[in-house]
Amino acid sequence: MPVREASARPTTPVAAFVVYGALTLASFVYFNSGSRGIDVCLENGYAGPGHLSWWQPGTECTGGEPQITEVYLNTTFVVVPAIVVFLALATWAIRLARDPRGTH
Repeated sequence: MPVREASARPTTPVAAFVVYGALTLASFVYFNSGSRGIDVCLENGYAGPGHLSWWQPGTECTGGEPQITEVYLNTTFVVVPAIVVFLALATWAIRLARDPRGTH
């Protein structure tokens, strides 16, 4: 029976980081635009619709007389990636505890 050698691949693949980055970008756009962007503006006292702001990141809300512009980050956007990171790290820790050499 052949002896199985330790794998040379890293325990956290680069593809996982690429997928996480794409999901984070997509959730940023989703939570800070459209009706969710309008809700962020309404929660902060602006009557007008908000739109996506890349820099400063968040929803740009405009209103008032004289006109005031502020950028707010939708707090739901912060929670979703944090949960994903926690689950990914927990999965990685469980796999590492089961096989410290990283062969599986």
